[in-house]
Amino acid sequence: MKNLSSSSPSIQQSKPCNLRLLLAFIVLAISSLGCSNQMFPDTFITLNPDKYYKPTSADSVQLYVTQLPSKPYHEIGILYIRTRTNRYDGSAVNQNLAILKKIAANHGADAVIRLDVTDFNIKGVAVSWK
Repeated sequence: MKNLSSSSPSIQQSKPCNLRLLLAFIVLAISSLGCSNQMFPDTFITLNPDKYYKPTSADSVQLYVTQLPSKPYHEIGILYIRTRTNRYDGSAVNQNLAILKKIAANHGADAVIRLDVTDFNIKGVAVSWK
């Protein structure tokens, strides 16, 4: 009959290896949380995939927070970006809005309406003038 105590050291030797693997996984998971832009990429959801809108200039994209434009427009897509910083100061907001305008312009937007800015994301509806 086999002695159980002689097999015990091999089990004990495998536990530290499994523990190291678990710790490595935890460290990797925690470090990836800081890379939120890669985990949650900027998103543009096209509302009419059959229609092509020629890209516009990011400098010309207008932003509307509380009012809607007086010009007639088509809603072309929904924008969602993760902010690049957790700070909520003027320079950080301007940097994030510049990114939003660039994405909107690449999809043919003349403006972004219903703009919602928080510490962690910016949402809005991209529109094109009729």
